[in-house]
Amino acid sequence: MDTQTPIVAANDRPYRIYNAKTLGGALQDARRSAGMTQLEMAKRIGVDRSYISEMENGKETEQLLRIFQILRELGMRMTLRSEMW
Repeated sequence: MDTQTPIVAANDRPYRIYNAKTLGGALQDARRSAGMTQLEMAKRIGVDRSYISEMENGKETEQLLRIFQILRELGMRMTLRSEMW
């Protein structure tokens, strides 16, 4: 994994996440707001550009499906917002 300083998207509105598709849209919007291409993001985190594309297009993985299932069972909702780590 790259240890560069994290990029924070300019958009500070929270994203409500309900499924892989809304997560992908939030990630894409944040990446674009940060002025990065998919390839730049992929290089920063050490994955192929196709992985970023699949995430942004809402590919449902087993792990994501389980996370959303757990959240629903607990009556919880996921919200993302930009913040420095």
